[in-house]
Amino acid sequence: MGVVRELIANLVHASFAGVVVTVLDGGNTIRISDRGPGIPDKDAALRPGFTSADAQAKNYIRGVGSGFSLVREILTRLGGVLEIEDNLGRGTVVTARVQPRPMTPLAPAALPTYNLTERQLKTLLLAVELAPVGPTRIAEELGVSTSTAYRDLVFLEEAGYVASGPSGHRSVTDAGLAYLDAVL
Repeated sequence: MGVVRELIANLVHASFAGVVVTVLDGGNTIRISDRGPGIPDKDAALRPGFTSADAQAKNYIRGVGSGFSLVREILTRLGGVLEIEDNLGRGTVVTARVQPRPMTPLAPAALPTYNLTERQLKTLLLAVELAPVGPTRIAEELGVSTSTAYRDLVFLEEAGYVASGPSGHRSVTDAGLAYLDAVL
């Protein structure tokens, strides 16, 4: 579940009306514009739980309204920004931008040693967004049992991607951020 996937998933809300995806700056900027219903409250769109989907769209849209807030958190950690603006006349323009970084190949030992499942990756991304977080909140967000969320958090902790705080809740570690940077 990368930044681009989350941004594209939000096009469903726009009924795919007049969509234009533009990649700029050698891939460091992605701009997605549409002619959908627009987003009246840009600040609200960046908070977890926001959705602009109408009742009909909610019949086939799956999600918890965390897309833009998750994307913003990931981009912020990467030194980037997420901008949401009105399109000319109608719709929205969403721009995701990261600063160009010199390309230095990772040493083989620095590559991620674990291939996370999609659910484990979502759990790790939620640990970034909701930190510190426990299994109950993860279970609610992903629609899984608390014991499944707990097992995923334990696995991520053993992998060194999250660390447990005094309350038992977990936060992402530098190794977890490096893993996300390598796979997203």
